[in-house]
Amino acid sequence: MNYTNYVSPLVISTSAGADSVSTPLSNGTYDYYAAVNVSGYYSTSEFGSFTVHGSSVILPTIIFITGAYSVSFEETGLPSGMAFSVSFNGMVNWGSPVVFSVLPGTYQYSVFVPPGFTTSSSSRTVSVSGSTPVSIVFIPKRTYAVTFVETGLAPGTEWFIDVDGLYNSSTTSTISFSGLTYGFLNGTYSYTVGLSPGYIASPSAGTFTVNGAQVIKYITFTDAVYNAVFTPRAYTHGPPITSR
Repeated sequence: MNYTNYVSPLVISTSAGADSVSTPLSNGTYDYYAAVNVSGYYSTSEFGSFTVHGSSVILPTIIFITGAYSVSFEETGLPSGMAFSVSFNGMVNWGSPVVFSVLPGTYQYSVFVPPGFTTSSSSRTVSVSGSTPVSIVFIPKRTYAVTFVETGLAPGTEWFIDVDGLYNSSTTSTISFSGLTYGFLNGTYSYTVGLSPGYIASPSAGTFTVNGAQVIKYITFTDAVYNAVFTPRAYTHGPPITSR
């Protein structure tokens, strides 16, 4: 039998007959998750954290007991490779699928929904009397594209837009925020136009509202013009003027 201890992103494992596992770590605080790769076992202390501060740390004994069943949260609707997390019986795990090992009984769970999605099964109960699959269906929220169109810049000039911390740039005449990652839900947002040397943007900042349709904003760049100021000075005394 093998069991695995996940320490931050580091994975260490051991086999039956070895009663401990160790790894060198720098000072700091770490979370861990202990799991066994044989079905039917349950750990009384799967999750925990510890702090390394200049000396070795001995963690509490992880006890595995038999009679457990796996509960596997399996999703549909998320992009390939996107993980999600579940809070189950006081434990939190993430992945795709998300799997827990528990004794028979009835448990509550909560699904942490990734941004841009919704689900109708975010918080429910599940009865476990054997290996139990739980299906979670994620539905993408409707987002809308927001496009900024500029005029006045020389071809190939890079310009920038920041929308509430979401940054994008372009060397063409348009900057578009669209798709699942960059599209916007209904609501009101603030934007600023980044500085392009030698140009002045109008408007340089503002807001827009998304209400069930895409939004197009127009930005005009003009050449920056700077005044040269000459200040005259009057001299009341000067060299004598001689006549010939």
